[in-house]
Amino acid sequence: MSLSIRLDKTLEESLRRRLQAEQISLSDFIRDAIREKLAKDEGKASPYALANTCSAATPAGVMISAPTARLCYGKN
Repeated sequence: MSLSIRLDKTLEESLRRRLQAEQISLSDFIRDAIREKLAKDEGKASPYALANTCSAATPAGVMISAPTARLCYGKN
């Protein structure tokens, strides 16, 4: 896969300094960043999935579990 992204000047300069300091290629840096992000987000519900869970879990008069209430409404 080939990617093309636009970076503002400040971000580009910071990135170039980091690449030089760590002596790694841009491709390696980006691959590592993607791997880290995917690993970090693994198991987290997406905003879309969370919205579906909350709207499906709360029809009128239906009790929801405490964990679902915390997820949907931030209530204890």
